Amino acid sequence: MDIPPSQPYYGPYPYPYAPKRPAINGLAIASLVLGIVCVLPPLGLVLGIVALVQIKKRGEGGKGLAVAGVVLSSLSTGLALLLVIAGASGEILGGLKGGIASAGSTSGLVPGDCFDVPGGVGKSTSGRFRDVSCAGSHDGEVTGEFKVADTATFPGKAAIAVEAEKQCWVVNDAYAMDIWAVPDGAEMFYYPPTASSWRHGDRTVSCAYVIEDGTFHGSLRNDARSLDEDQVTFLTAADSIDRALWQSPDEDADEDLPANKAWARDVASILFREGEGLRSSSWNAQADAPVAALTRDIQAARTHWVKAADATDEDAFWAELDEADKVLGAGMGLDVRKVLGLDTTPPAPNTSGGSGDGSGDASV
Repeated sequence: MDIPPSQPYYGPYPYPYAPKRPAINGLAIASLVLGIVCVLPPLGLVLGIVALVQIKKRGEGGKGLAVAGVVLSSLSTGLALLLVIAGASGEILGGLKGGIASAGSTSGLVPGDCFDVPGGVGKSTSGRFRDVSCAGSHDGEVTGEFKVADTATFPGKAAIAVEAEKQCWVVNDAYAMDIWAVPDGAEMFYYPPTASSWRHGDRTVSCAYVIEDGTFHGSLRNDARSLDEDQVTFLTAADSIDRALWQSPDEDADEDLPANKAWARDVASILFREGEGLRSSSWNAQADAPVAALTRDIQAARTHWVKAADATDEDAFWAELDEADKVLGAGMGLDVRKVLGLDTTPPAPNTSGGSGDGSGDASV
C-alpha cells in the first residue's frame, strides 16, 4: 500500500526511555569471588547471606551471584573444617603410634643414644626407656636400625626375630668395630615393631647393646668414621675371622661331625681371604712387621682348619683345632693392636661382644 506523503508512517509507540537495569549488589559479587577462590570461606558465606537480604530490600540485582557464593563458600567452609579435624586426628594417631611403638622399641631413641631401663635390663616390664648421657653409666646403647619387609599383615615376632638376629649383628659390628673394646657381659638386643605399631606403619627394628649385670661407662662407638684407615682394615679382617669362629654348630663334633667339618671348611676359607687381604694392604711403618707375622699365623692356622675339614673322625678333628688354637688363639693380632692403638684386652672366652638371645620383647 502506498502511503501518501501527507500522512507519514509511525511505527509502534516507542518507550519514553529504556528500562533501567537494577544495580548488582557488591556483596553478592564478593561472596562469589571468595567462594570460588576458597579464601576465607566463612566470610564468603556471611557476605552472601547479607547480600541476599540487601537484594530483597533494595530490589538490587545479583541474587544468583549471592546464592552461588553462599553455596561455594559453604562447601569451602565444610572442607576447611574436615581438614582441621583430619589434622587433629593425625596428631592424635601420631601420639598413639608413638606410645604404642615405645612399648616394643627404644622409644624414639636414635643410633648413638644411650638409655637406662627402669628396673634394670631383664627386670623391667614397662617397656619404657630413659634417654641418658653416654658419658655416664647406662644400661644400653642404640647401635643402629633397619627396616623389615613392608607387608600388609604383621609377620609375627618369630619372623622378625630371624631377620633381626642376622641384621643386628651386622649393625652392631659396624657400630663397635673393635669387639675387644666391648665390655664382657654386653649382649646384642633388638626392639622390633609390635603388632599394634605395625598397623600404624612401623617397620623399624632398633638394634642395641645392653648389659644385664652392671652398666656401660662411656660410649661403645668406634666405627669407620672415628677410626683411621689402618685400624678399619685390621678390624674388618679380625672381626670377620672372629665371627666365623663363633659360628660353630650347635652340636659338637662328637655328636655331629659333618656339620663341624663344614664349619671348619668355612673358617679355612675366611682365613685365606682375610689373610690375603691383610698381606696385600698398605700399612704404616710400625705396623708392617706385626701384620706380616699375623698373616703367617693366619696361614698356619688355616692349614690345621683345612685338615679338620677333612678329618675322618672326631678325635682327628679336635686334634687339628687344638693345633690351630695354639697358632691363632684368643690373642690374635695383639701386637698389631698395640701399634695401631686399639684395645689390647681379649674378650672373655665364648664372648662375642654380646651373647644375648636378641630378644626384642618389651620385658627386657
